[in-house]
Order: sequence, then structure tokens, then C-alpha cells
Amino acid sequence: PQDQALEPWEISSLLEEMPDHLSALVACAVYAGLRKAELFNLQWSDVKEGELNVVSRADHPTKNRESRRIPLCEPLREALSHHPRRLGCPHIFSNPDGRP
Repeated sequence: PQDQALEPWEISSLLEEMPDHLSALVACAVYAGLRKAELFNLQWSDVKEGELNVVSRADHPTKNRESRRIPLCEPLREALSHHPRRLGCPHIFSNPDGRP
């Protein structure tokens, strides 16, 4: 069988059924096309002015070692706005102890 991309309505339905902490993670993967390492290295300071700045950091570089900016579409902006922030933790997606 061939792989098929999800239709926009299927993505919306999937995200609506997930808990907020998972829907934001999946929304970033689907709408921004982020890789696993990029997802877990995202920081709240990377979200600004309607863009998601995927930063290649010295300790966690991106695959091609280049940073890039991705416009935030409305579903992604919505998912991030409902995602809880962990006090004192800069990462968007982290464990309870604050590690990405």
C-alpha cells in the first residue's frame, strides 16, 4: 500500500482528540515540518512575531546546522497558545524535570 498524507480535516480531527500537551507537539511536527530533535529543542523564545525560529544551537544543531524561520499558521498558533508553560523551563516540550 502507498503512504498517503492526511487531509486537513483529518489533521484537525486528530488534534482535537489529543490532550493539549500532545496536540501542540503533533501540530509543530505536522504544520511546521519539524524533526524530532528540532521539536524537543524548541524554546518559548523561538516563538515571536508570528514566526517559529528553528535555531541551530551549538549543543543541539539542526540536521543541516542552519537556522530557519517558519510562519505560524493559525492551527499551529492555536495549539501553542493552549500548550502549558513550565515555570522556569525555556523549552516548549519538556519532561516534568524541565529536560527537553
